[in-house]
Amino acid sequence: TERLLPGTSAHEAAAQKLRNAILDVEPEPAPIIAEATDGIAQAEPAPEQAPLRIPPQRRRMGPVIRWALAVVLLGAAGQGLVLLYADQTQGWLEVRCAERCRMGGLECLPGGSWSSSMDPGTHTMEVWNPDVGGHWEPVRFRIAKGRTTTFVCRAGAEDAEPGD
Repeated sequence: TERLLPGTSAHEAAAQKLRNAILDVEPEPAPIIAEATDGIAQAEPAPEQAPLRIPPQRRRMGPVIRWALAVVLLGAAGQGLVLLYADQTQGWLEVRCAERCRMGGLECLPGGSWSSSMDPGTHTMEVWNPDVGGHWEPVRFRIAKGRTTTFVCRAGAEDAEPGD
């Protein structure tokens, strides 16, 4: 076995041997000695072969990157269609939390906010109120198709109408 030491051409030679073995290529022949016209033997230079520059892991990542890009673009298009559908068939609820409130498993703490599309109709939000039995006070609000209802969560809040 050859020792592969830094600063020698053993690395290139070993890489070339491995490349020839993988690609099932005959090794490069030794330089041919030709007779010169003046009787002195001269060596013909061996043709240089360009090293393989494309890293193998990059070649394997190409299809993965294309698939990932396709999935992201498909997801973005799907999200756009969902938002378009929601704008045409539902209304929007914008909640600003001055007090703690909850609705359908979602809880909002003071200072928080959230927005969601909802079906038109009357809905109920629970607002934290320590003065009420059970500490959760139900507050009703109405969602209208194509409108945004802004609801500020605070104890003793009145029912909210669309566009408020």
